[in-house]
Amino acid sequence: MSVLQAGANGPSTIPVTAEPVQAEVEASPFRTSAHRFALNAALVFFFFRFSFLHEFISGHLHIDLHLMILLGGLCYLGCLLSGGAARAFKDKCTWMWIGFVGCMAMATFTSIWRGGSLPYLINYVKNILPVVLIIPAVVHTRQDVRKLLAVIGLAGIANAALGFISSDFKEGRMGLEAAGSIADPNDYAAHLIFLIPAIVYLTFGLRRSIFYRILGIGAVGAALYQILSTGSRGGFVSLLAFALYVFLTGSGKVKGAILIGAPLLVLLTLPLVPHQATSRLASLFDSKQETEEAAESTQARRALLEASLRATFSHPLFGIGPGVFQDYEAGEAAGNGKKGMWHDTHNAYTQVSAECGIPALIFYVAALGFTFVYLRRAIKASDEFCRSAAKTLSIMLFGFGVCVLFLSKGYNFNFLAVSGLAISLKQILFDPNKA
Repeated sequence: MSVLQAGANGPSTIPVTAEPVQAEVEASPFRTSAHRFALNAALVFFFFRFSFLHEFISGHLHIDLHLMILLGGLCYLGCLLSGGAARAFKDKCTWMWIGFVGCMAMATFTSIWRGGSLPYLINYVKNILPVVLIIPAVVHTRQDVRKLLAVIGLAGIANAALGFISSDFKEGRMGLEAAGSIADPNDYAAHLIFLIPAIVYLTFGLRRSIFYRILGIGAVGAALYQILSTGSRGGFVSLLAFALYVFLTGSGKVKGAILIGAPLLVLLTLPLVPHQATSRLASLFDSKQETEEAAESTQARRALLEASLRATFSHPLFGIGPGVFQDYEAGEAAGNGKKGMWHDTHNAYTQVSAECGIPALIFYVAALGFTFVYLRRAIKASDEFCRSAAKTLSIMLFGFGVCVLFLSKGYNFNFLAVSGLAISLKQILFDPNKA
């Protein structure tokens, strides 16, 4: 059996070693239709989830359309009807995320302020955890993987475009005020870094026409402009680490594209970036250019990291409770006769350990570890299509993993989305009986 793959010189076929590897289990026409319905609902769901258009629309129109609840419900209805709802539960990675939720629940029960922690737990169970359950339930084949990654890339283009119509510059820094979850400039930069590989996959990885390649160059340039305009120093460091990772793991063509294309895009976009944002970024390399705000930010982040580590070792088992670090830190500071900083940890990993405990961090890191291992196995497989998808996902995982070293995004959905796709790739390639 072979898989049709478009190439530079026209269509070609990729041999597949055995029929079961396709993991395309025969089903009744009803179940096939139900799966198609669930997949299409999921594609729309994830387009809005990654583009944040639903929050942007709600922020401008002041109307909550409840799109995520509606589309998520349709996904699960289709999954139940097609028999795919249990697919995610057959994998260890899923159970690591469920274990993390269990620790989060215990941390909520023992929280220093249960009323403050409970909304975080409810939101995670209702809106975040389902991401890792929905994707394996609807993504059964290579074609499904291709469609979902392409939709995420399209969402990335839309997300970058939002920056041009929002004009949410604060003190010379770009943010998305209307899109609440990524309103902060640092969060917006991290999300764009996460989406850039999917944009490249959509416009280059699928062997698209010259039109798509031009669109891809423009979209990546726009995303780079928005990232630089945020003035996010953590985002800039993550971007450099991201580029280095791609350079070290990429092919000769990728290395050449980075060496030539990346500096060129920076030179084209940098003159358009607000002066205050560039000055903030320049302070990374020259302390003399560091503004008062940037210097205070650096000191605050260091102090918050130390405070989060103290909270971790003071409450190692269940933490202080999800979402209550600000209150805890302020209370500790007041007890020592100091003024509280009233900020989150600005580090996702110490956020998890401080608020949910060291066991929660172990589950969290284990889930990411399983995800990385699945992707590495897919990259080493003989299937060219799955290798390409896995490389894209591994870059997304690495880039966002570096970003959250500087952000309080421990309860975000991005990691779970990559885990879900990694589980699907593993089941397609290696676990035909679980498909």
